[in-house]
Amino acid sequence: VIITTQTRAAILVYPILSIGLFLIHYRHNHNILLRALLGFVILVGIAAIPLKSVIENRYQHFLVDLHSYNQSNSNTSIGARLAMQRAGIEAGKTHLWGQSLEQRGAEIQRLTVQDTSLQGALEFIDVHLHNEIIDTFSLKGIPGVVVLLLLYTAMFLRAYWQRSPLLFVISGAIAIYGLSDLLLYAKGEALSSMLALCVAAMLVPSTTRERCHD
Repeated sequence: VIITTQTRAAILVYPILSIGLFLIHYRHNHNILLRALLGFVILVGIAAIPLKSVIENRYQHFLVDLHSYNQSNSNTSIGARLAMQRAGIEAGKTHLWGQSLEQRGAEIQRLTVQDTSLQGALEFIDVHLHNEIIDTFSLKGIPGVVVLLLLYTAMFLRAYWQRSPLLFVISGAIAIYGLSDLLLYAKGEALSSMLALCVAAMLVPSTTRERCHD
């Protein structure tokens, strides 16, 4: 299902975090760990057969986009993301304590006139910059980034205190996926993320629950 969405970030993050979950949860049981990892590899291999063309297509587009960006053409999927990140950082530097969406748009338009390699960012200046931290910095300045980092820290600390591999993996998915897109921008994605965190926080291992009661 994830592969059919053709979302590169999700395709890369999912297997890494899934394997990480297996390693954390079954690190003391080598038999289960080996069987789980083997089963995961077999499942991915079976799923990749009918979806080979989709994976190859996304990979080829990735290489073409990188080549275009190196030629100062950012009007591609990857090029636009890189241009948005550069433009967001530069726009944020001029308003370290925050600015409106309209002010940011005007600033990025000014930057693209000076540097044509940032043209790919223009299509998204009225939406978001496909990076949680940079988008927050460009609109809410340093205070916004501090609050966002505190949220990330709270998620991982909660996972550590509860000794919850599931909560750790979900927190990691939110933080890592935020490097190429925004999960906390729209109400739907933000609500889904918070519900996933709440469910993971409630699924506390019995040993941890007993320790908390003691």
